[in-house]
Amino acid sequence: MNKNILYGPPPFYPLEDGTGGEQLYKCIANYSQIPGCIALTSAHTKENILYKDLLQLTCRLAESLKKYGITTNSTMAVCSENNLQYFIPVIAALYIGAATAAVNNKYNERELINCLNLSKPSIIFCSKETLSKVCQVKDKLNYIKKIIILDSKDDRASTQCLENFIFQNCDKDFNVSQFKPNVFNRDEQVALILNSSGSTGLPKGVMLTHKNLAVRFSHCKDPVFGNQISPGTAILTVIPFHHGFGMFTTLGYFTCGFQIVVMHTFEKQLFLQSLQDYKVESTLLVPTLMTFFAKSSLVDKYHLPNLQEIASGGAPLSKEIGEAVARRFKLKSIRQGYGLTETTSAILLTPEGEIVPGSTGKVVPFFAAKVIDTTTGKILGPNEVGELCFKGDMIMKGYCNDIKATNAIIDKEGWLHSGDVGYYNENEHFFIVDRLKSLIKYKGYQVAPAELEGILLTHPSIDDAGVTGIPDEDAGELPAAFVVVKPGRHLTEENVINYVSSQVSSAKRLRGGVRFIDTIPKGSTGKIDTNALKQIVQKQKSKI
Repeated sequence: MNKNILYGPPPFYPLEDGTGGEQLYKCIANYSQIPGCIALTSAHTKENILYKDLLQLTCRLAESLKKYGITTNSTMAVCSENNLQYFIPVIAALYIGAATAAVNNKYNERELINCLNLSKPSIIFCSKETLSKVCQVKDKLNYIKKIIILDSKDDRASTQCLENFIFQNCDKDFNVSQFKPNVFNRDEQVALILNSSGSTGLPKGVMLTHKNLAVRFSHCKDPVFGNQISPGTAILTVIPFHHGFGMFTTLGYFTCGFQIVVMHTFEKQLFLQSLQDYKVESTLLVPTLMTFFAKSSLVDKYHLPNLQEIASGGAPLSKEIGEAVARRFKLKSIRQGYGLTETTSAILLTPEGEIVPGSTGKVVPFFAAKVIDTTTGKILGPNEVGELCFKGDMIMKGYCNDIKATNAIIDKEGWLHSGDVGYYNENEHFFIVDRLKSLIKYKGYQVAPAELEGILLTHPSIDDAGVTGIPDEDAGELPAAFVVVKPGRHLTEENVINYVSSQVSSAKRLRGGVRFIDTIPKGSTGKIDTNALKQIVQKQKSKI
């Protein structure tokens, strides 16, 4: 055994039997017995859903879906902003064993079509806000048979609302206590399909199994790596539910019986007011929001004695920002974690009482980690910088219908190559240094340069183009374009920015600007040299 392969500790509790759906059903049924136990609260409208209601709704929807014809071979999709109803179809599908594709609600029509073509869902659950674009997409994709509106009491535009779908397909006298989730092989059955760009290229569909989910639930209940908070305690989240970070933290909260206070958009005063009013003990923030709070004195106006923990994820958090936010909220420190969509959730987490500033934590139970030399593949020791690789029970099944991309990220021995560069110290705390990947992380969102390059190359006046991220204190990175204009043509920066903006969602806009150059630097294989692009930016800065 190689001493430089690090293993997580034994789990605090043995891994529970059953599918992810069976485990969720058992937990929600237990909490539904507690009078007045709140599952979800909207920070915006103050509405609640009790665990008792959640049990009724998820079981009745699962029964309705079965009557409609949804099976373990079916795929559904959810395209909605965060709301109280978001997880009703997700949990119902987990009970049945159908896969759910969680779709970014900010996607425009082109992006939605690309995304849905990965998983080909037969039913889409959407919100009033996303209804019109989902209807437009349905007309172009023949595999979509039905649209159901989550947050409406009435049918709209020839689409059924959730309540009416259940009324039509589930008997009035259906007894929830008689309901039993389906039993199947949790190791193989796909639970969720989430979007990720992997290490390169256009978005891919990450297939995560019920076994992946069961291990995640084990981590949630672990008092060393998970939660030390009792059922009924309020947790505040503004992380998008379609993102792996938001999806798996929230599903885990249901297993712990927390009151999940939901925000669909970040409003600084409402966020702080909610922390205060609901006596929130733990909240999640992405580094972009951390940066805001590090600089804002607004926090001082609120009384927050209950807040015990702020956890950061989605992108690396600098030591300086983390310490500034901890001081602002009068906390000992900020708790960090590290994971990829391809690893279900965090695989490096800060153990209770072991916070090291700047560290993303230690290896979690059921996992192994190693750092390898990016040239030779040799396994490195403490304080040696290389690519982080992981192996364990939350590694994805693979990319949907993309064996080539799956084999490019998971090697023959089952190690997932993260594309992130880092090291661990003598005490096995990990630190992220940089990314090998070309992916741009804008406010926690992954932006694939290849997608933006493809759009730029469709412009009649552009001869060649390259895209990379440039560092930004608030957003993490900003997408920036490098453009070669065709001879005899004329383009302005504004022309290029507007051309891309008209075809992409907000996170992918060229906020880093456009630079016009004579040739795009490329390697011998024709791959764009992103380091050379970044150097061009640096040279321009040094001249200013």
